[in-house]
Amino acid sequence: MCGEPKVVTEPKAKIGLVYNGTMQELITAGSAEGGQMQYALGKDSRTAPTAGWSTAIPKAMDAGTYYVWYKVAGDENHNDSVPKVLNVKINSHSSGPRTGDENNIVLWISLIAGTFVLAGGAIVLFRRRKKSKK
Repeated sequence: MCGEPKVVTEPKAKIGLVYNGTMQELITAGSAEGGQMQYALGKDSRTAPTAGWSTAIPKAMDAGTYYVWYKVAGDENHNDSVPKVLNVKINSHSSGPRTGDENNIVLWISLIAGTFVLAGGAIVLFRRRKKSKK
């Protein structure tokens, strides 16, 4: 073996993943010279997996934190690279407003009701001022 292979493009953790009931890719693929990029899901960010390495991009469905390990599996002229880890999170829900969310409905009703109250109050005040000039 001649040495360690080279990571040309580091894989990147996907950001902003939200649980949607389907399997989602956790990272964007990396590329390498002197071997193939391989990935595996680990149990933590300290210990690389000893099995389960594959060229397939890891996927997950459930909300939670995932530890995606990657390395370059060296070809006949190269050793394997030292594994590295990416922490990836699938959120349980979007942090933005959702259609049909109870809290949003209550908020909108309150805003609309408040607008009518303010508009009604302005009309009443305007009419009273007009009448008082007589």
